Amino acid sequence: MTETHNQYETAVALNSLPQSGTSLALYNTLLLLNAADGRAAFEQLSGEVHASGTTALINSSQYVRNAANDRVRAAFGDVAAAAMPVMAYGPDGKDIEAATTARTAAWARSSVPGAASTATAMPPA
Repeated sequence: MTETHNQYETAVALNSLPQSGTSLALYNTLLLLNAADGRAAFEQLSGEVHASGTTALINSSQYVRNAANDRVRAAFGDVAAAAMPVMAYGPDGKDIEAATTARTAAWARSSVPGAASTATAMPPA
């Protein structure tokens, strides 16, 4: 009846539940399902959404990683560095500076297509 590894492992796990109370009711309900509905039920019970959620978070980490890498490239003028001005702060207030500035600043990057990206520099240590 199962097609995926998660569905199979869920079915095996359900066999280990005590045959009384709510687990017996679940077991009896699953016995009455046809093959397609049984696969759908095992898929819902498998908890695969939790693994998929974790994968989505890991895949989304690329935005932070790319922003940090772009900032380092801009600070050192490396290849593939986007030429972006930064907003720096000093005694005279806010100024637009080059990414290599030694003045205190913070940085951010927009992931919206077509939106302007801003990178700002931190003072050298």
